[in-house]
Amino acid sequence: MNRILIVGASGLVGSNLAVALREDQCVYGTYDKHKPNLAGVPLFKVDVLKESALFDVITLVRPNIVYYCAAVRDEQTCSEHPLPALTINAEAAADIALCLRPLGGRLIYFSTSKVYSGQKGNYTEDDPTDPSSSYGEAKRRAEDLLLEFENTFVLRLGTLYGFDCIPDRSLLSKLVKALIARKEMTFIKDETRDFHSLTEVIEASKRLLHAADDKSGLYNCPSPGKTTYYDFARHLAHAINVPTENITAISGEDLRAPYNTPELRGKDTTLNGEKFTRSFGLLTGSLTESLTKIADQLRTGLT
Repeated sequence: MNRILIVGASGLVGSNLAVALREDQCVYGTYDKHKPNLAGVPLFKVDVLKESALFDVITLVRPNIVYYCAAVRDEQTCSEHPLPALTINAEAAADIALCLRPLGGRLIYFSTSKVYSGQKGNYTEDDPTDPSSSYGEAKRRAEDLLLEFENTFVLRLGTLYGFDCIPDRSLLSKLVKALIARKEMTFIKDETRDFHSLTEVIEASKRLLHAADDKSGLYNCPSPGKTTYYDFARHLAHAINVPTENITAISGEDLRAPYNTPELRGKDTTLNGEKFTRSFGLLTGSLTESLTKIADQLRTGLT
């Protein structure tokens, strides 16, 4: 049985990963401000900005696996507070990799497709990174630091959707409620993204947990859902059997202009997941199948 530490166990990925692993692994977690309700998972309040706090919890738990799920994703926060954002998104993860070295432990880190500008799409792990946002730049820095360590796995993700362990917190829950309430909503129609279900991300995470040491390195998470936000919303509406006439389309440039958002939006940030598939096998079915499962969860109340 592995001793697993999930740094950032209060977030969407971290909390669901803890629930998925706690049945057959010895799982611990950290949180900062909001303590999650994770029965059977000992939790530690840790400020990842403090290197000593990370060192203390690793010394106490002595994990052989660490999942690093902590992140500052908001682009405005990354732009206005670059040093704390860089520490949380990159340097703290490198500190953990250093702490794990004498323990022979493995670090699994979640990166992002935003390490690319989105000018071409279908990016492979060999394509040079060229982020156009502060968040993407911080994640690129993390990749550069972490890939210098042995037995470290970096998994890049696109847009993540799924139900959270904390009710009504996830974007998917809010979108479903808005669709059912027939609210008017606008989505971008001309930017292609990877849409990863939480289920497939958890499965990918498990495969990295059990991977051979010589498989360490950088991987793009495969995704069956390469589409736009507009089409994703429409697919979801069809899956849960609600009308789509309240869903309207807008271009990314039109959305950015009135709000003056700091992030430069890419047309296509999709990732090529063939390397992961060759190494660890196929992950999942189609986007339609994934959304059908979500509809089934709603009908049975398992959200």
